[in-house]
Amino acid sequence: MAKMPKWKVLHRYICKSSKDPESLARGLGLGLFVGFLPSIGFQIVLALLLAGFLNANRIVAMAGTLVSNPFTALPLSAFSLWLGDWILPGTTLSDFSIKTFEFSQIWNSSGQLIFAYLVGCLSLSIIASTLGYGSARLYYATVKRHSGSNINSIRKIHLE
Repeated sequence: MAKMPKWKVLHRYICKSSKDPESLARGLGLGLFVGFLPSIGFQIVLALLLAGFLNANRIVAMAGTLVSNPFTALPLSAFSLWLGDWILPGTTLSDFSIKTFEFSQIWNSSGQLIFAYLVGCLSLSIIASTLGYGSARLYYATVKRHSGSNINSIRKIHLE
């Protein structure tokens, strides 16, 4: 008997741990939402607490928070700041120039920058969680349509 790849073992465990596909989709949406929030260090704990309240799959919620990690933190933060600046009226980032850069510029507009960053993070959280939840629902609906009507048939397809 051939050894099963690790991703299949993980997928089998996740499918067995869930009561229904809705819980998996909710867990993914929740994990992505929390993963894009600026709550570094508390993301997994926050995802676990919210997953308990929302009856979402805890494993998938924890995995969804890993979208932000040490390798993606800087690009996500920069993009969140740019997105927040783009959404909010005013010219926060366009006031900065590399040639005439002074730390006093950051200090004087730090409140605006922080607010723009938070708005950008929240916007990314909403977009990512909506796309993640919708994609997971679509995935399980497609599998359900091709295999039957209940979760056991979905598990059979993915566990074989």
